[in-house]
Amino acid sequence: MKSTLKVRISLNDAHYGRNLVDGAKFLELFRDVATELLIKNDGYFL
Repeated sequence: MKSTLKVRISLNDAHYGRNLVDGAKFLELFRDVATELLIKNDGYFL
């Protein structure tokens, strides 16, 4: 099973010096991919 997530990260998401993005943003993206894979596998999401 394969899932592709295309996202643009803007400067509004950068909170640290040198425009680094918070690690929580990437965890949010992993959560979105996991949700999509669950829906594809089970056909629904609880």
